[in-house]
Order: sequence, then structure tokens, then C-alpha cells
Amino acid sequence: MFESIFKKQLDSHEEIQKIIAQLKELDDWDKSKKAFDQIVHQYLHDSPRNKKDTSTPPKLPMAQQELDSHFERALVITQDDIKNYHQWIQSLIQNDKNLNSPYYLVNVEHHRRDEFYKKDQPVPLTGGGTETLNAKFEAHNIYKKYNINATSSMPDRVQQTPKLATWDAITNVMKNKDKFQELFGFADPKQENETFDIVSNWDWNKVQGKLFLTPDMAHNNVFSPALFSVYFFGADENAPMNIFMIVSANGNGDPTAKFLGIVNAPGHSKENVFRADSRYAFTHLSSKANPMNYWMDMRGDAQEGFVLGMQTFFPKHPKKAYIEVISDFCAQVPKDHLRFYQRNPFLKTFLMLVKGTLMRDLIKAYYPNESSLDLWIQVGAIQRNQKFKKLIAKILDGIASIFDFFVW
Repeated sequence: MFESIFKKQLDSHEEIQKIIAQLKELDDWDKSKKAFDQIVHQYLHDSPRNKKDTSTPPKLPMAQQELDSHFERALVITQDDIKNYHQWIQSLIQNDKNLNSPYYLVNVEHHRRDEFYKKDQPVPLTGGGTETLNAKFEAHNIYKKYNINATSSMPDRVQQTPKLATWDAITNVMKNKDKFQELFGFADPKQENETFDIVSNWDWNKVQGKLFLTPDMAHNNVFSPALFSVYFFGADENAPMNIFMIVSANGNGDPTAKFLGIVNAPGHSKENVFRADSRYAFTHLSSKANPMNYWMDMRGDAQEGFVLGMQTFFPKHPKKAYIEVISDFCAQVPKDHLRFYQRNPFLKTFLMLVKGTLMRDLIKAYYPNESSLDLWIQVGAIQRNQKFKKLIAKILDGIASIFDFFVW
């Protein structure tokens, strides 16, 4: 049922089809389609920049006809598409929490309560206003669990993580105070010392770990915005996994800042809340210098899941977070339920459109006088041709109306 999503004919969408017909008459249609092709091949699929040998071009994962259909589909996602996707998510949420599966559904709730909001403020945001803005939306993704230790092999994708690419590299950071301080950026020396005292005294030949990464999608795609990986470590095979490490990600899913802390045991929510600087700017609504809190709550045993919390603050308002993101590893996913995730060649593009549209609308709340198109990703000739911009902007507004998003 769910695998039929995105394959329906578009003949019934007369208004959008008329707009597309007008777009196709413009020279800028071909220019922008080529830009879309480049984005898909370079950022959504096997990118030449990730290859050591760039002397030969990568094998393209899609035929041109299929890619062209994706370009049009990216502009005309329908209500039925959204409905089928959410039905699939709801079917996963209803799963038993103890399936002994390595796959987890993750519900990410993004809540922005900006008590220092004002329109058209400087970039990045400074928190200099006196109004309040509330915005809230949810997204979902899937992560796969790996058991790791000194003798196991690490997943290939972890080798992209600077300074943490191997078990030996992790050990080196955990035993070296200077490297530890540089990598994790604790704001509180007491918290830093408490955590370092634990991990530096472990015998890392005996330490056991669990690693969570998003599984591959069709054509080896990966969708992992904001959260690249999550780790848990315990002193040995009989010890509780009481240390967590998270690696954040940029919009392309590449690893960025790293954070470490002590896991909160079941029933002790937010007992340990750690402080650091964000060290990564989340669009121009944030700044690398903004302080943040983060914590990890274990729901029960490891099979029952866990909750990762993050809050971001304006530097001059350190007691009132304006962003809170809660990532709830809430349900295990049977492997046979992954077909939709693993076989749909358009799913990553769809999920990026969902996330991009939500963020576009959030930015529009701060900068309401900017056009929809100016707040969207701008590629190719879209930036230059006014007729093309107006037509595309009309479609983008239609996409935005599909998703549940609340700003008040």
C-alpha cells in the first residue's frame, strides 16, 4: 500500500499542471531542472566529493526520465502523498515497544517559544524583542542500532566523523583531557571533570557501546538532518550504559558538533542537564555562539527507548530557551516494515521538502515581508526570471498549506 506513494498520475491536478505547462515554455525551466539534477546527484546520492578517486564520474543512480519525474513531483506533492506517509508513520508508532529489533522510530518535536521575538530583527536572531512567538512541529525518522566495542568493525558512515572515526580514535579522545575539552566544549568545568573522570578511568578494551545511525534508503541515500549519530557506552558487558555521546549534523547529514554526558536513569528525568555552546548555526535563526542545554533520559531498559533533549538560548537570555528539540526513540520497527523507507527512491527528497517547508514557514514568521521564494532554497535561474519566480512561488505556497504547522 505505502509503496505506491508518489507513483500516482497527476492528471487530476489541473491548476498545477497548467502552471507546469507555462513553466516548461520558459528557458529557465531547463536551467532550473539541471540545477535540481545536480542537487539530487551531488547531495542526495553518491557525491563525488565523498570519493577519494574523482578521476571518473560517479555512476548515476537514476535514469534521466525518472529524475525528470521527480523534479515535477517535488513541485506538486499532494494531500494523498502526505496522508499515506502519515498512515505509515502511525502504523510504526503502534508497534510493540519490545520487539528486539535493531530499528527504532524517532519522533522529533521542534518547539520554538521565543519570548523575545520581533519581526525583521538582525541576522542571526539576537533576542531583542518583547513579543512572544510559539511554533511547533514534528518530524519522524528511523535509526538502526549497532553493537560496537574494541574488537568490532565500525559502520562505514562513522568513518566520516572527524576525530571519532574508529574505536581507537574514540578511546584517544576519552583518555586525553586536552582533546576531550576541545571536542565536547563543556561550558561547566565541574560537569566536564565529572564526565571525564568516568570515561578516562575505563579500560576501553572492555568498554561496550551501542551506536544509532539512520539506515540507508534507496540508492544508498541517507536522511539524517540535525542528528548524525547517538552512542551509549558502559564500562564492560555487565555495566549499565551510563555515558551517551551525540554527534549533530548539518542539512546534508554530515557530522558537525559533538556532545557528551551522563545518562539519566529511568524515573530520573533531566537529573543531569549539561551545558555547552551550540557550535553550529541552524539557518540564520541561530548562532554558533548560542548556549545550549542537553540531556539523555532512559525510558526503561535499552529496549524501551530513550529521549534526547536539547534547548538553545540567546546569550543575553540564558534562562529562557527559545528552541527546544525533543528526539524520542519511541518505538521499535520490524524489519519487514522498512520496505517503504528502503525502496522508495523519492523518499529523501520528500522528507527534505517537508523539513524545508516547515523551516521556510518558521523563517517567514520572523521575516514576513520576504517572499516565499526568497525564503526557499534558490537554485539556477529561479533567482533571475521574475515570471518563473512567481509561478514557482505559487506552487511553493500550495505545498506549505499541506503540512501541519502552528505559529501563534
